[in-house]
Amino acid sequence: AVGYLERLAAGAVDENSQELKKVRSLLRNAVQSNPSNPSAWISLVRVEESSGNITQARSSIADALQACP
Repeated sequence: AVGYLERLAAGAVDENSQELKKVRSLLRNAVQSNPSNPSAWISLVRVEESSGNITQARSSIADALQACP
């Protein structure tokens, strides 16, 4: 996921790409299956932020704080 995040931050991944949708889905599944995993939450927030989805990033931060106080 780290390599993907670097490419996303560099603008090398289209916001509407299937790859982005897949990564989002995988990370959402990761936080649902193990909500106490801070690394999964951080990765999800970074993907949302890097793709310009600030509202969803903030929502994910709030959810993470509830799951991992």
